[in-house]
Amino acid sequence: MTISLAAKLSASIESKKSSPALKSQPSFPSAQEWKSKFQGSTAPATTKEYTGNQMLGIATMHKSNAVPVFSQESAKEIGKMK
Repeated sequence: MTISLAAKLSASIESKKSSPALKSQPSFPSAQEWKSKFQGSTAPATTKEYTGNQMLGIATMHKSNAVPVFSQESAKEIGKMK
């Protein structure tokens, strides 16, 4: 039995094909490792409210930029700005 030239060539090509390199998969941390690394709470933060008497009010500057006003002088200066 004679093997045809095409069959020899095909066998030659098949034998020279290399398999793709296997990449090592990264190891994922266990649940315990995650818990020790990332701690905290997902509860909503408490709302913060200004309760002092230092701030007189809020002024609006250029393009609706709200700024706190702490003195009569700063309120007048903000009023003069365009």
